[in-house]
Amino acid sequence: MIRIPYFRGSGKLERARGIGHVPIIKSEFIQKKLQDFHVITRKKIDKLPNNLVFNLKDEINAQSLPDYIISFDGSGYELEIDEKFPSTRIGYIQIAAVLVFLKKMLDLRTQQFIDPLELRKMINESLFSMVLPGSNIRENKCNSLKDSWRWDIYQIFKEYKIENQRLLDIFWEIVECSGQIDEKNKKIFNNKIRLHRCPASDKCNGPIDIPKEGLNCPECGGALYPTDILRIHEEVKELQPNEGPLHRIMNLLEHINLIAYLRYLIKRRPEVLNKIAFIIDGPLALFGPTAWVHRAIFNYINGKIYQTLASKKIEYPVIVGIEKTGNFVEHAEVISKFLKSQALMVLTEDYIYQYILSTIPQSGIYGSETYYGQKVFYKTKTNQILTITIPRLKLGKSSKEILNHPALLRTLKLLDNICLLYTSPSPRDLSTSRMPSSA
Repeated sequence: MIRIPYFRGSGKLERARGIGHVPIIKSEFIQKKLQDFHVITRKKIDKLPNNLVFNLKDEINAQSLPDYIISFDGSGYELEIDEKFPSTRIGYIQIAAVLVFLKKMLDLRTQQFIDPLELRKMINESLFSMVLPGSNIRENKCNSLKDSWRWDIYQIFKEYKIENQRLLDIFWEIVECSGQIDEKNKKIFNNKIRLHRCPASDKCNGPIDIPKEGLNCPECGGALYPTDILRIHEEVKELQPNEGPLHRIMNLLEHINLIAYLRYLIKRRPEVLNKIAFIIDGPLALFGPTAWVHRAIFNYINGKIYQTLASKKIEYPVIVGIEKTGNFVEHAEVISKFLKSQALMVLTEDYIYQYILSTIPQSGIYGSETYYGQKVFYKTKTNQILTITIPRLKLGKSSKEILNHPALLRTLKLLDNICLLYTSPSPRDLSTSRMPSSA
């Protein structure tokens, strides 16, 4: 079959991929080279370790359900501003929080016909959008793309609000938790965020302490912002695509949204937290230059949320991250046949590096620098296999400690019931019960 290219609006022809027509992976050269590689996915699995699998049917079924779900998801794109100049782009991000009246929605299962208007009343959405400059673009007030990103990220944190809480104030409170357990991780001194070097110039000495309102560097005079501590701007490229840093800030804002609602409720109505489940798209983890924030979030959840609730004898809320793609999701599909419905599989370092990931970090501890949640596999009542993360109770090795989490069984009961709402066996849409199409 001959594929005929189409003309774009600029009058130029669509470009074909340079080697897209060649079955490269089947070539003799590639197949020979593969013999020299350690390909962990080719390892055959005949059964699962008995000590990692827990059949929890009776315990799960005895649990109660939350009344509401708040789910978080983000989307980010790089867009051409003019098809004549496709390398000149902007970054566009949307972050959505969706409130679902779970019990009312579950009641719909008994109805033969569903009124769309009634369904719509069970869902409330909050959506905010932002634009960042891309390759070959900068803010008028800035001299470079990296400086533009630094300024724009600060403006996002300063101007956007969640339940009348500024993102900057939420972020500040999270960062204050960085050194609670280990003083060496402390980031705020005398109510100022400490930068160890000046992001405006390589010639300045550090450290520099930055207040919420920012300041000019005492050496080079460049504008400095407290959000510079995120270091996302360091990944920005002046003349290349910037999808990487775009997704860094998007991912961070998803987790800040989660903390924002936890913070709002723990200060005003802590007694309702156990009636709400919080679901985030992806793992409870942060990566790249923002990875350090995971420790601060861990401290915040275990300190300000869990300790407050425990002192008031209130159950912990369900907080769970659901993954849709990646090595763990692919592995879960392979081993699903070995698990009974309503079975939980705990993942240890030994298992992860023997069957799922080929690269072992120096610490030997999976996710020690990125995750504030522990990853597990769960096969639901309807036999869907899910890869989920649940907040850790303590930092350290992946282990059976997660079985002691007070919200674990209620989390699994919730996932069972969400899956009942879906006719498709795929869990790909579970992270948000309903997300606006624009998000």
